[in-house]
Order: sequence, then C-alpha cells, then structure tokens
Amino acid sequence: MMELMFTLKGCTPTVEERARRLLKFELGYENAGSTVTVAMLFARCHVDPGETAQHLMRIPPRDAVDHLADWIHSFQIDGEFCPEPKALARAALRHAGRAV
Repeated sequence: MMELMFTLKGCTPTVEERARRLLKFELGYENAGSTVTVAMLFARCHVDPGETAQHLMRIPPRDAVDHLADWIHSFQIDGEFCPEPKALARAALRHAGRAV
C-alpha cells in the first residue's frame, strides 16, 4: 500500500515542487531588463505567492488555467497587457509540471 505524505498545510511534496517551479516561470521582461516572474505577478497583485501557486496546483486543471489567465490578463509589464493570457497561463502551468 502506498503511503501519502502531507505537510501541515495539506500539500504533498509534489504540489510544493510544482508551485515552486510555477513561481519561477518568466512572464516577460521590463524595459529596465529585469525578468518578471509569476512570483512577481502575485506579489504585485498583493497575494501570497506561495499559497496562490499551491492553490493552482490543487484545483482542477481547467480552473487553474482560467484563474492564472485572469491574473495575467489583469497584469501589465511596462504598461502593456499580455496579448495571449490563456496561452501564457497554460505554458506556465506546463512548465511547473501541471497537466493542463
């Protein structure tokens, strides 16, 4: 029988690792040359990056894509909105190891 491991917050090590990879995903670059990551997106939107990323790893895949696309859609990098927020959300979640 397979034993499941959970942290105190109810996340498996796999969820935590995927959330960590999601936060490092690069969404673009600012004119100053700095990289904008998913972690920066969440922080600038005043939500906890770690908790938000873990939540996206636990909800149904279609919901995860929709929620992340909504965050990306509302976010600007140097005054520009992402032209394809849903495609970028799928790419970020795939990069994290999430089925989408």
